[in-house]
Amino acid sequence: MNGFSAQEFIGPRRRSDSEGMIPLINIVFLLLIFFMVAGQMSWLSQLNLELPKSNSQQPVDASQPTLAQDAAGQLYFNGDSVSTEELAARLINAAATDTPINISMDKHLTAKELDVVLAQLRQAGIAQFVLYSTVTDDL
Repeated sequence: MNGFSAQEFIGPRRRSDSEGMIPLINIVFLLLIFFMVAGQMSWLSQLNLELPKSNSQQPVDASQPTLAQDAAGQLYFNGDSVSTEELAARLINAAATDTPINISMDKHLTAKELDVVLAQLRQAGIAQFVLYSTVTDDL
């Protein structure tokens, strides 16, 4: 026998190919989540809304249903233009999921116009909502 061990003959243990794929899978998964959230918010940027100002910095859950109203008074629910009657039906469906509704209203709308939307939320049985605003420190 000449003194060679099996380890010297085979060589050092190589990492399996699947171990190198785990970080790549993690990155792809995070990118997927990012684009899903960004896609939910993209239709709001097309409405050209001027949001009220606030100094609160609480994050908003973009996966929740979103109601928007532009300066002209047009209503949008999850990116679709809706009438007040159609909005009532969609709010009833959203109330069944028991999740808060995100509300994005143009700052030039009157309190009376906001009250009409809030009345529809009450009639649909929605008790929780999040009102979007623009974050600013100079209030």
